[in-house]
This record gives sequence, C-alpha cells and structure tokens, in this order.
Amino acid sequence: MHQEESVSVLSKNYRTNTASLLAVNGLNDLDRVIKLEIVREHKQDDSMILFYRKPEQMKDRTLKLTDLALVYCAAFFGSVGRLSRAIMNCNWALERKPDWTKALFYRGVFKYLMSSYDLSSRDFSLAINTDEQCFLAHYHRALCKEALKNWNGAFQDYEATVRLAPLCQQTGMAIHQRAFVNMGLLQACKIRNYSVALDYFEQANENYVSTEQTEQEEEDDIRFVNIPVWPELLQSIGLCQHRLGQFEKAESTLRMLTIRHPELTWAHVSRANALMDYGGHLITDSPLKHKTVWGRALEEYQFAVQLDNTDVNALVGLAICLQASGQLKDALQVITQGIDILTTTGGEVSSPRPEDEQVRDSQMSSVRPMQCSSKAIGAAYECRALILLQMAQPHRALSDLTQALRLHPKQADYLVNRGTAHQRSGDLRSAMNDYRLAAKLSPGHKLANYHRGLVYLLHGQVEQAHTALDLALYEQAGSSSDYECLLPVHCDPAAWLARGLSRMLAAKHGVQSEQLLLGAYRDLVHSQELLQPNVESSLTKWPHLHFALGLVQQKRGYLEYAVQEFTKASKIIPSNPYIYRARGCCRYQMFKERLMDNYHGALEDFQLALIAAESQGVSLNL
Repeated sequence: MHQEESVSVLSKNYRTNTASLLAVNGLNDLDRVIKLEIVREHKQDDSMILFYRKPEQMKDRTLKLTDLALVYCAAFFGSVGRLSRAIMNCNWALERKPDWTKALFYRGVFKYLMSSYDLSSRDFSLAINTDEQCFLAHYHRALCKEALKNWNGAFQDYEATVRLAPLCQQTGMAIHQRAFVNMGLLQACKIRNYSVALDYFEQANENYVSTEQTEQEEEDDIRFVNIPVWPELLQSIGLCQHRLGQFEKAESTLRMLTIRHPELTWAHVSRANALMDYGGHLITDSPLKHKTVWGRALEEYQFAVQLDNTDVNALVGLAICLQASGQLKDALQVITQGIDILTTTGGEVSSPRPEDEQVRDSQMSSVRPMQCSSKAIGAAYECRALILLQMAQPHRALSDLTQALRLHPKQADYLVNRGTAHQRSGDLRSAMNDYRLAAKLSPGHKLANYHRGLVYLLHGQVEQAHTALDLALYEQAGSSSDYECLLPVHCDPAAWLARGLSRMLAAKHGVQSEQLLLGAYRDLVHSQELLQPNVESSLTKWPHLHFALGLVQQKRGYLEYAVQEFTKASKIIPSNPYIYRARGCCRYQMFKERLMDNYHGALEDFQLALIAAESQGVSLNL
C-alpha cells in the first residue's frame, strides 16, 4: 500500500514538474521572440530611446509578432497569479500599439482580479472606445460597475453584452446567458424587483436548455427527466416565484430540481420553504389542505436534515415547521441538537468580514448558506429563542438572542426579537433600547417601528407612538420588502388598530383633531376589513376593535353608529362593564341632543355596568 502511494505521489509530481518545465520553456521562447524582434526593429532605428520617444510613429503600426508575444506573456503571468508582472507586459504592448483592444482588455481583467475596480473600468472603457463590438469588455465593465454599486451602469453594459454577444460562438453563448443571470441577480438581490428578475432568469434558462438539450425524441415523462438543468438557476426561478406568491409554480419548479438532483440539500430546503408559505396562505381559504401541504414540507425538511445534519437552513426550517404544527417540544429538541452539532463540529466560529458580503460567486452559489459561519449559527439561536418565547420562557430566549447578537451584532431582527423578550419579561426600558437600536441600524425596519410605537402607547406618549406607527405602516411606491416576511406589517390588523388608537388619543380640539379622528376611523375600518368579519352583521372576534370604533364615532358626532359598535362589542363580551358604561354615556348624549325620546336605554346600560362591575369586583365610576 505504501509503495502504491509513493508511485502515485511521484507520478503527480512528475506531471506537475513537466507542466512547469513546459510553461517555463514556452515563456523563454516568447522572451527570445521579443528580444529578436526588438533587435531587428532597432537596426532600422537609431536607438531604443529614439524608438520610444516617437509614439506618433506607432499609431498606424500593424500587429507584429512581438506584440503577440508580450500579450501571451501577460496571459501566462496572469494565469500563475503574477498580476503586477502581467500588467507590466500589457503596458509594454500598449506602448508599442496604444489602441490595441486585446491588450487593454487583458490589462482591465488583471486590474479587476486585483480588486482595482475603478482602474479596471477605465481600461474596459478604452477597449470599448477602440472596438464598440467587444462584448467581453462590456460584460467585464458591468462587473466592475456592479462592484462599485453603480447598478444602472451595470444594467446598461449587461444589455449591451446581450445585444453584441455572438450566439454562434460558445464563448458568446456563455456570456449571453451569464449576462441574463447577473441582471436577474441584480434585480432580485439589490432592487428587490422579483417580477423583472424572474423574466431574466427564465430567459437565461430557456437559452441554457436550448443549447444543452439533446435531439432525442422520447416520451413526455422520459423527456422531462432529460431536460438539461442548471441547478442554481432553476432554484433562483423558484425563489422568485415564491417571493411573488406564485406558490404552486414555485413548488413545481423546485420539485423538478429535487427530482434531477436529489443530493442537493439546499434544493429540498427551498422547496420545503415554498410549501410552508403555501400552507400558511391556505389557512383561511382551505384549512384542511394546508395541513397536507405542511406535511409535505415536513417530509422535505426531514430528508434535507438526513442528507446534511449540519445544514442550518434545514435545521431551522424543520424546527419552524414543527413549531407551526404545534409540536413545540419536538421543535425545541431539533434546534437544540442542531446547535450542539454546529458548535461542536464547526470548531471556532469565524467572524463575518465586510468584503464577504460583497463577493458573489460566479456560479450563483450565494443562494446556499455558508455552513458554521457566525451568521448561520446566529440564525439557529434566533430560531430557538422564538420557540422559547412561544413556550413562555422569555428569560431563556433572552440568553439565546444575546448569543445570536454576539455572533452577528448588526442584525436588526435579532434586536427586535430580544426587545420582544424584554417586553414579555416586563422590562419595557430594555425593550425600548433594543427597538431604538434596531431602528437605527435599519431605519426602514417596520417591526422595530411597530413595537416601538406599542411601547410609546403603553407609556402614554401618544405623539411619539403615532409617529413610530406611521413609519411602520408607511408603504413606499414600488417597495417589495413585504415579500421578505410571511405576514407584512401593513397586512396585520393589530398594526392598524394600534395606529387608530394613537390617532384617537392624540386628537384634540381644532382642525387637526378632525383630521386625526377621520384617520383613526379609516385605520379601524381597514383593520376590520383585514379581519374578514361576518358580511351580514360586520361582526369580528375583536371586541376592543368595535369598542374603539364606537369611541371614535362618538367623538365625531355619529352617535347612532357608535351605539351600534358598542352593541357589537357587548355581544362578544357580555360581562364587560366599560362597554355598557360607554354605550350608556352615548345614549344619554343622544337624549340630551333630542335624538332619543327618553333616557331609559341609558339608564339600563348604567345598571348593567354596575352589575357587571360588582360581579367582577371592579370599582366603576359612572
């Protein structure tokens, strides 16, 4: 066995040394070509100094063997990582032929590899000026602009690449597909326009399938299996469909991916995520079907964990699926085992670097999680904290969220969840500090502003609560951030109810009071619409919503409508003394304004309020 290993090592070293020897010999040959050509040219001139002092004589030079040798030397040095020497060779070639597109392009590529994106972009621009049909220069300049966060400029160059790339060449077809993919990634990851991104990804997939598909004519089910699949691209299509709420299409796309590549853990996780959100969408429309869909999601998560028990997304997804199904103990056990595995097998946790957030792999592998990174383990701690919060253990949840923040300190979601844990523990001051810090890290974070507004409301700071809730419910035109969560803030009836209450409490005498009351009424009505009340009676399951609507209508002077809302609230909670007292006051006001013939209804409500208060041991002032 030892002899076989020795032979294998010697054979490998022989091949490596042979390749190095051939490369060195080739470089020496190129060097001889350059020297001989320069000597021949210098015989025609007076000296080498005179040769380089007259650049105007070089403008119309035809391409010579020396020029090619210099560029090939540059390519060799670039391939072995000697980028500075490669750039130097390109400079020599450009001194001999200043407008040579190939030399400009090579120099731009080497500068790009050195992360000098600004200088690289200039070289690509010079190459494009000399040859506007150079699609490779357009493509690489787009990469530079993307690295410099010039999204519009990158899009323009990608579009030029798509227009100029020759589809009859293999390189042109590959760059053509890559340009579509990169435009889709920009739309999805930076601009969050998933609809446009989906169009780009589908176009790239069509091009890929048309170039890779075989010409065999078989039956439909067999042909389905033989369709060429680019896994990362197909996953991107499924993710965009998922973000756009096209759950059935997303599940079908990701199912095809898992059939062709059952060994890919992240493919199963993506499909399970789509099934989970699809099941959540079906809760109100089809309560029975959503359990079946969640059961399929559970199977996908379990299969993904079997493939790789250190995959953070699979572990977190499985725990959340069990949590949503009401199996809190099983969910806690799964995520705890996952954290133990990650912390024991992962070794030391690496801290995230700023440059890691900017690098995107050319094969679209950024959609897959980096295992055992601080960000990944932090997500696992957050998942366990949310389960502990649901199990009424806020102190243990605080410990996990604090650990998650140590691993990833600039994550606003962790701060919001820790603030919620503080609030559950009764520590409103610490909760407010976390909410403020989250809003500072991410000014447009809706949940941070929403919870901040609730704490202000509990403290009686009505104006501050109104401002924070305005930020939480503010919808920017064209914003697609709501795809990031299953239930956006503006779809939560509690958020509209909270802002309606803040507006009602902030209303004072004057013109502004009328505007605030009108806004409060609209917020409460919108909250009622989101709750999908009974069509015939407009009755919801929230008595406090009807009670707040009654108070707003009473302040606006619509006393009859106020009485109707108080009556709806009393039907839901027939033993609440405050509802009867409010309805009695409203009826008494109607009697004073001669909208009622007598005050017997008001007197009856006051009597009911006293009886309910006495039965509950509550002191009530009429």
